[in-house]
Amino acid sequence: MKDLLIQQGVHMALEGKAKKPEKMSNDTWVEMDEKETTSIRLNMFDELIHNMINVDTIEDIWKKLESLYMVRQLVSCGANLEDEDQAILLLASLPSLYNHLVTMMLYKKEALDLEEVTGGILSHQKMRKTVDDESQAKGLVAKLEHKCDIGR
Repeated sequence: MKDLLIQQGVHMALEGKAKKPEKMSNDTWVEMDEKETTSIRLNMFDELIHNMINVDTIEDIWKKLESLYMVRQLVSCGANLEDEDQAILLLASLPSLYNHLVTMMLYKKEALDLEEVTGGILSHQKMRKTVDDESQAKGLVAKLEHKCDIGR
């Protein structure tokens, strides 16, 4: 990803606004930040995009990506992460819309199981999708009723 940003000539904003060259205007910096942010979001897996809710600047997105991939780097370096450690790291990487689930899983029992945590996350995501789909359907029905004066 970093190579793509370098190729596009917009990688400077990864360092954060503190590293902005003095000669560069704020408008140019903001435009560069937006280009980087867009490039990364367009190349993300759907699962990652959910982790980037409320993350606006490229600096924040990059830090979040680094923290999400830290576990993979540890494992690839030969670090032996126990099942519970992996479960905790997974819960810690979730966006704030999962706070209720995280709290429930952390205080549910003494030891966490990665398979159970993964299953809980998938169930939560499926439930949210079902609720969102139902809300959209109800909204469409209400809109149709209003347009057609059904029920009046």
